[in-house]
Amino acid sequence: MVSMNMIFKKIIRHLYKYLDMCYRNVGICSGGGHQQTHCVLFFDNERDHCSDMNRNVKNSHSVLVENSKYKMFDGNYDSDSTEIPTSLTFSNGLDYLQYQQKIGNLYAQLFETEKHICDGITAFHTVVIRDWIKTNHNCTPRFIVFDWDRTLSVVEGILVPPPDFIRNRMKINEDTFVRHITRYVLGGEWRIGMLQDMFKYISDSGSKILILTNNPTASPNIPSRDVFLQIIKNIIPTFDDADLLCSYGYSSKSTKFNEYLSSLQLSGGKRRRKTKRRKTKRRNTKRRC
Repeated sequence: MVSMNMIFKKIIRHLYKYLDMCYRNVGICSGGGHQQTHCVLFFDNERDHCSDMNRNVKNSHSVLVENSKYKMFDGNYDSDSTEIPTSLTFSNGLDYLQYQQKIGNLYAQLFETEKHICDGITAFHTVVIRDWIKTNHNCTPRFIVFDWDRTLSVVEGILVPPPDFIRNRMKINEDTFVRHITRYVLGGEWRIGMLQDMFKYISDSGSKILILTNNPTASPNIPSRDVFLQIIKNIIPTFDDADLLCSYGYSSKSTKFNEYLSSLQLSGGKRRRKTKRRKTKRRNTKRRC
């Protein structure tokens, strides 16, 4: 005899398939053939952030990035290659840290432990992005928004030492050190190449790339933000500084994003001209006696 729990699970599964079909066939820019003002695809490793964006940002669709153990591929990324590259799997952050220290990563030398390590955005997500862009090709503008920690990066957080520390204690220039940070936080050369290829496709499609993060390193008017932007530009050369949105100190990511949308409407919209009402002079007609 089938239990009520099994029946309930079956109903939920069919409902999910139906909603997914509606999303794929109709798309976010539906509504009787009328084009919406914008549409948003959002990636984050936190379920609460995904729910927040879906609930509070108009025309938003969120994708939860699962935090599984990190599989690091060797060599350089080649989008045309059919061969499966060799890989190393790291089930915990300490193993990854020690590996990076062993191969001479200077950024890794600053740490004694690493709590988190995960896959973050993978090649699978590039398929999701391509499908979403095709489904919403009539929607303008299209925003593709990424969280940073454990979504674009494979670790949690970025430590940015002061420039004097880098020059005097580590005896290297800042550009070299930024390359070491990039390799560490983004998971190696293969994954960096994969991300570069993904972002080139997004840019070529005419979609707008944004990074929306709670990481305080991205806060405005502090030196660490400049280093953060250098790291981003290693994978997105055309990235605009203003497209790094820091939600640290905000009540939610949706609050920061909606503030960004409002600023676009204020700067991009045409101001209405104030029209003065013409004062009509009343004609005083004298009554003839």
